[in-house]
Amino acid sequence: MHHVCCYDRVRNGRAIDHLRGAGYPAAADWHWNIATPQARRSLARLAPQLTATTRIRHFASAPLLEDESQRSQATTLVNLGGYWEMVRVRFGVDVLNLFDAKDPDITYWYASRLPGEPVEGVEDRHTHPVEPRQVRVSLRYAL
Repeated sequence: MHHVCCYDRVRNGRAIDHLRGAGYPAAADWHWNIATPQARRSLARLAPQLTATTRIRHFASAPLLEDESQRSQATTLVNLGGYWEMVRVRFGVDVLNLFDAKDPDITYWYASRLPGEPVEGVEDRHTHPVEPRQVRVSLRYAL
């Protein structure tokens, strides 16, 4: 059985070291399909109480099988945010998946069976798509 793992911070193999330190086996065959995310974030103070952010997240293609005969599709997402802050109140608007990307959020390769297919199933790619574009509004109040 193989696992696909994703992390917010991966630099020069640190995620693999972190996994081994978390009780995962140190065997060399388990880390071949860890996707390496890369994120860029920018923050701009537009006015004393107004802040804007941009976040670009890219997950490169990763092998789904040890022989790399099947690979996942790369995924890139862009999010925007705008926040207005007073002393104890913060109002925010976020646009997630700004360009409404249809990329896969995660991809697996395994055998599955539909009606009429062989009992042993058919090996194929299975994906979960990213969430469609959405706008989220938030209000925070500090006690």
